[in-house]
Amino acid sequence: GFAKPSSPAEREAAGAKPSGPQPAVHLASYRSRKNAERGWAQLRRAYKKLLGGFESEITKVNLGPGKGIFYRLKAGPLKSKASAKDICRKLKRRRQYCEPSFMNAG
Repeated sequence: GFAKPSSPAEREAAGAKPSGPQPAVHLASYRSRKNAERGWAQLRRAYKKLLGGFESEITKVNLGPGKGIFYRLKAGPLKSKASAKDICRKLKRRRQYCEPSFMNAG
């Protein structure tokens, strides 16, 4: 039998750096990396209280024929999926797109 992997909470308690995807929020999609970087600078300024402390991650996504390449802008890492939902609720109240997501925290 295989040992079950420990939960993230247990790993964190052990002082290990969390590895693997971390909770994050997906804020927008752009046609180019440059626009995504610019978008992040604007969003971070606009929502300093909510996003000021986060890193951004820009992931390239190919949505296939007719849609093409997009660059997804995510912010995080967050402590939990619950805090991602919380931030999205606050951003949506201000008419800002936001979906809970994951990012690869290094």
